[in-house]
Amino acid sequence: MASFIARMTAHDRASEAAVGLIIALATRGTFRIAGGHDVDPFVLAAASLGASIAWGLVDAAIFVLAAKGTRLRWWHITTNSDPHSMVARKWAHEALEQTFLHNLSSSTRSGILNEIVAEGARAQPSNPRLRREDWLTGAAVFLVVVVAGLPAIAPLLLFSDADVGSWVSYGVAMLMLFALGAHWGPAHGLNRLRSGVAMLAIGACLTGLVIVLGG
Repeated sequence: MASFIARMTAHDRASEAAVGLIIALATRGTFRIAGGHDVDPFVLAAASLGASIAWGLVDAAIFVLAAKGTRLRWWHITTNSDPHSMVARKWAHEALEQTFLHNLSSSTRSGILNEIVAEGARAQPSNPRLRREDWLTGAAVFLVVVVAGLPAIAPLLLFSDADVGSWVSYGVAMLMLFALGAHWGPAHGLNRLRSGVAMLAIGACLTGLVIVLGG
């Protein structure tokens, strides 16, 4: 249970939760633009929740597919015992280029690439099948995205006036975006306050656009 909670609270989940929250707000805005200001608050809440669930499923599926791709790459490398194999080097190069290490000099990257391929040639063939931890992390991604949208949905259910509920909801969403940005930033070497304000600004701009359009 503790490991599952850790997956839910990992800093990478903060960015996923922020995107899910923004999508929920955009979906709600679309309903208001289409239906005017007489839309039932419960309809807006249902639209927001539906968007959160849909994005949570998509985000979780993307994570599981990415995990499968990672395991397949390592499987390709470990099933080839030739440390000079071009196929193994191709897979290792692709994996290396998808990390921040691609900023290293070409000679340094080449050295790391050689070590990866040599280690893969010495290693026992790995199993490319998805593991329990992959499915658990995918489930954590889904839960984080859905749960992150709930505080912004609650005001729509607490106020009978859709306008009041929407404004309170936007305020709650902005506070959450700031908190998510502040949580995400330090793990990437960014100032907590600045990353929070940056995430808040992105959310405010997108929400403002929705409001201007009639949401």
